[in-house]
This record gives sequence, structure tokens and C-alpha cells, in this order.
Amino acid sequence: MGVYHQGGVVPMQSHIANLDNVSQVLWWKTYPPPIWLLDGKNECINTKDLMGMSGDRMVQEMLKAVSCSTSAIQQNATFLVAPASATYINEFISGGQTQGLVLEEKWRYQRHLNLDDIDFGGDGVVPTLHRVIGRRGLVLWQISRRCKE
Repeated sequence: MGVYHQGGVVPMQSHIANLDNVSQVLWWKTYPPPIWLLDGKNECINTKDLMGMSGDRMVQEMLKAVSCSTSAIQQNATFLVAPASATYINEFISGGQTQGLVLEEKWRYQRHLNLDDIDFGGDGVVPTLHRVIGRRGLVLWQISRRCKE
């Protein structure tokens, strides 16, 4: 249990410490990230913990975090770290682009199980277990925002 339950937080933060183009990282539906693992970059990387925030509020935080861009290349990128089992963000991945937000997967740590995302009342037992176990992993998503010109 200690290996899988929230097991991707430390490896994810270590991976982020090795990236050069990061300005901000939003963490959603995970344990608080240990900023000391950023290896001295905690002065230049803004880490924001959105742990218990609703999906709607998390989207508002993403909208505040990124401005409109016409270029696919961003020098100071903003990222979202979220469990793969968090289906709320599916519309931003599949190209639905609600409010112009687009999430592009940049890295994944597979040995992460988000037991805090279990909702038997809303989804039922079998569908919930299928989602939480079948879609395990912690994902680093680059956030971009395409706005109408």
C-alpha cells in the first residue's frame, strides 16, 4: 500500500525538478507536493496545491494560471499534476477545449493509486474500482489556452 497509494508524488516532483521550462505547477487530487524536492528550484517554480478543490474551481485556477497563446511552444510552461483516474479533466484532453483549455500529457508515473478518488455512491462499486485501479498513475499535463482571435 505504501508503494502505490499516492506513490507518484515524490517521483513526479523529482521529475519536475529536472525540467527547464517550468514556471508553475498546479497539483490536484494528490497529497501536498514536497517542494524541497525541487532541488533549489522552489524559488522559481510556483507550486500550488489544489488537493480538495472541486473540478469547477480547479478549472478556474487553470484559467487564471495561463494566458491565451497562439504558439505551441511555451518558454515558461504551466503544468497540472493529476491522477489518471480523475475523469473530470477528460474533456480538456480529448480536444473539447472548454474555455480554450487544452491539456497535453508530458510524463506519467504508473505506480500511483489514488484511493482518495473513490466515490462508490456516485459511480457504483464496480465502475469506481475499474476507474481507480484501471486508470492508475499520476500524470504531468502541460496546460495551454487557445483563445479566439
